[in-house]
Amino acid sequence: MTSPDPVKVGRDTIFADISELTGMPFPNLLYRRLGEDPRRLEDCWGRVRPGLARIGHTALRRLMLDGIDSADAHAPAARGPEGKISNARPASGTSPINPGQAATLLRILSPYDSGNSCNAVVVALLRGGAPGDSSSPLLSTVASTGDALPTEMVTAPLPPMLEVDDMGTEARNSVLRLARLIEPGGRAVPSLFRHIGHDTALLDWIESVVTDAAESGALNRCEDSVRAVAARTAAHWPEPVQPLDDDQVRKLLQPFETMIPRMLATSTVLRAALSSQLP
Repeated sequence: MTSPDPVKVGRDTIFADISELTGMPFPNLLYRRLGEDPRRLEDCWGRVRPGLARIGHTALRRLMLDGIDSADAHAPAARGPEGKISNARPASGTSPINPGQAATLLRILSPYDSGNSCNAVVVALLRGGAPGDSSSPLLSTVASTGDALPTEMVTAPLPPMLEVDDMGTEARNSVLRLARLIEPGGRAVPSLFRHIGHDTALLDWIESVVTDAAESGALNRCEDSVRAVAARTAAHWPEPVQPLDDDQVRKLLQPFETMIPRMLATSTVLRAALSSQLP
C-alpha cells in the first residue's frame, strides 16, 4: 500500500502521486483545474490523501461499482396491451459493435472507473468533510480486494486522447452531445470520450446507449446509486477530513459533483449494454 505521508514537492510530483493513487495514467480534470493554483492543489490533495492511501483505488472501485444496482442500468420493462411485461426497448439507431471495439471500450472504461470511483468520494469529502472512522468497514474491503487490477487495465495502453477540435465533424458533434448528457451545460468534454474520437461507429453506439439510458431514467438511477455509495464511503472514511471553507474552491468543485457520478453511471450502462450484446 502507498505511504499515507503527505507529498509536498511541487505540482508535477503531486500529479504523479494522484495518478498512482487513483489508478489513472494522468490526473483527472478535477485535479488539473485545482492545479491551476499549486497551493490549492496541495491543500485539497493533502486533506484526502491519507485515507486514499490506506484504502487504494482497487478497493474503492469495487465498493463503488458493487454498490450500483445492476438493474438500475436497464430501462424499465414496459407493459404491453394485455398487461404483460415486455422487454425494455434496445438501444436505438446503430449497428452492434464488434468484439474489437468492445475490448477497446472496456480497456478505456476500466481506469476511468478507478479514477472516478476515487474522485466521487474525494469531492464528497472536500465538500462535506469526514470525522474519521478508526474502525472503518472500508478497510475490510481493502483486505479482501488486494491490489489486483482488472485484466483490461494491464494488457494494453489507452488509445490516444484527441483534442475535440482535431476530430472529424461527425465525431466532434457526437462527443459534444455526449458532454451535454453528462453535464447539462456541456462545459467540459469528459476525457473518456476523447479516446474514442477516431472511431465514429463506436462513438455512435455509445451515444445511442447513453441517450436511451437518459431517456429511460436508467442513467439517473445509476447516478443516484453512485451518490449514495460515495456518501456512505465518505461517512466511514478512515481518516478525518476537514471540509473546504473557501467559497471559490467549493464553486470550482460544483461541476464535478455532477460530472463524476454521471460518468460512473455512464460506465455502468455501457457495461450493461456490452454484456447483453456480446457472448
